[in-house]
Amino acid sequence: MVEKFMDFIKKIIQANFMPLFGSKNTWFSLVLLFLALGWPAGPLTASVLSFAPDGGEYHGGDEFLVDVRLEIGEQCVNTVEASIKFDHQYLNLVDFSTGGSFLSLWVARPSGEELAAANRDGRIYFAGGLPGGYCGRVPGDIGPSDVAATLVFRVPENVAGSFSGQPAGLSFTDPTRVLLNDGLGSEDVLLKKEASFRLTPPTAGAPRQEWQTQLVADRLPPEPFVIELRQDPAMFSGQYYVFFTTTDKQSGLDHYEILETKPNAPSAGRLVRWWETLRVRWLPAPAWKIIVPPYLLHDQTLSSLIKVKAVDKAGNEKVVEYMPPLTNAVREMPVWFIFVLVATVASFIFSLLIFFHQIRKNHA
Repeated sequence: MVEKFMDFIKKIIQANFMPLFGSKNTWFSLVLLFLALGWPAGPLTASVLSFAPDGGEYHGGDEFLVDVRLEIGEQCVNTVEASIKFDHQYLNLVDFSTGGSFLSLWVARPSGEELAAANRDGRIYFAGGLPGGYCGRVPGDIGPSDVAATLVFRVPENVAGSFSGQPAGLSFTDPTRVLLNDGLGSEDVLLKKEASFRLTPPTAGAPRQEWQTQLVADRLPPEPFVIELRQDPAMFSGQYYVFFTTTDKQSGLDHYEILETKPNAPSAGRLVRWWETLRVRWLPAPAWKIIVPPYLLHDQTLSSLIKVKAVDKAGNEKVVEYMPPLTNAVREMPVWFIFVLVATVASFIFSLLIFFHQIRKNHA
């Protein structure tokens, strides 16, 4: 873009200024022209989305990682949305990792079902953001801090054998964009690069296992997080829900699980409150279920203990609990049961009074 602009300026000078200054004063003419028009305020740069590596040779059975990297332009950004097309006839998308990503909030993160669909269609989509914005790599970073996401590919042995030397490409398609951290959601100028890999038949040696190696090395759980109880008329018709988010800097977050259980309840069915023992009520064992935040609470009385489990790609877990206020647990007690309890206590006290009165009467 800069080169075309300079060529355009030179043509103007040759047509209008050269007769005045002569051919030996070309650069002097340039200086005068820019003084008249005004020097550009800064470099004409754009953000760049690319793949790393963007090439190489892989054999049948190889499993390798491809990072989606962002080099920002002149301004900080806070949102990355990417649609990636790949040759699914020659490459299998095994997994999608957010480990090491500078993005912390994910609007669209491919699930297992979406990975299966991607291998049928040859297209994968993700979108995430970073509150406060991402302003590029910090000088001195020892790691690749410009990674937005990591794609895990595997070369099928039969495909590589049938298409020896076949190139397999990766490219960004619409909708792919980067939004500036300007408070307006402005779209940045974006340059999108491609990648191409050469596939060959399997070799005698063991295939590459880059992803499995990373999973084995990951022994750390996801980062600690907080469960937030929320109520918003615009969400879930004003009902109570919980929101939470965390990251995992090794293999990446895989999924969340939630458990709503009664306080003091064990993992198996058992009486859970003292007043329930009088009714001889046994409750079924609570069960974890996979969810995506925000999550609408099943128990809208807020009398259940809420547990959230974050699980990374290597199977490491981080469990966080939210204990509801005691007033909610008391509020759950049925009115009729309170009435029966009060009546029972009153009847017991009345019986004691009659008993002691009868004893005194007998001793009189």
